[in-house]
Amino acid sequence: MRSYRAILFSLDSLTETKVEGVRIDTVFSEIPENVSTYLSKCLLPDQIVTLLNNVVRVYNACIELATYRQFPAPPLLGIAELAVSQMMMRPAMPEEIQEVVKNVAAPFRIEFSKEVLTFLHVLHRSGFIMGMVGNLPLPLIAISEKLEAAGVLRYFETIILSSDCGMLKPDEKIFKMAIESLDCREKDVLIVSSNLERDLMPLRHINTQKVYFNSRKKLSKTLKGVQSISSIQELRNIV
Repeated sequence: MRSYRAILFSLDSLTETKVEGVRIDTVFSEIPENVSTYLSKCLLPDQIVTLLNNVVRVYNACIELATYRQFPAPPLLGIAELAVSQMMMRPAMPEEIQEVVKNVAAPFRIEFSKEVLTFLHVLHRSGFIMGMVGNLPLPLIAISEKLEAAGVLRYFETIILSSDCGMLKPDEKIFKMAIESLDCREKDVLIVSSNLERDLMPLRHINTQKVYFNSRKKLSKTLKGVQSISSIQELRNIV
């Protein structure tokens, strides 16, 4: 009999390179290709570039304050709406807000290895419910096309990102939200992460099995009650 109904992955435990973070590091000098349609009806190219850089600057200032004061993470969509309204001098249209966020997300790259894609497919066909949790400044609406193009979106029942929920790891509430959205009991969920300090150490009061994906074999020992694996395939021996 299978031990777990669901597996909750941290985003970084699945991607080829680490992508999680709370800041947006892009500085725009030109408009990303094939993105701006609604904005270009009202703004010149240099105005759109200014708008994008203003959104990034305000977001980074807000996330720095939120991290320092332990405030909720700022929603990028809300900051984009305010920036568009101020530049247009009228209420922002939903299409304009989404376009700003897609422009900001355009340089973001997210890639998954063939090994990970194959294993997710096997887990999905085996009947596991899967979720993903990540610290990202971008909301799901901004990266869903990238996840779909990468071939992983269809495998996940829930994806909880800090920009959408207003919480940042290591806050355990973001994991509790993800577990609730999987409609599972804590003891039926396996949490897999490649970041011991940020993702697993704060979860001592959550009654789930935890697995540290130690892909670079940085630690010879791990926390009590936390299993360690060095490849995604080793999960077969646990689930």
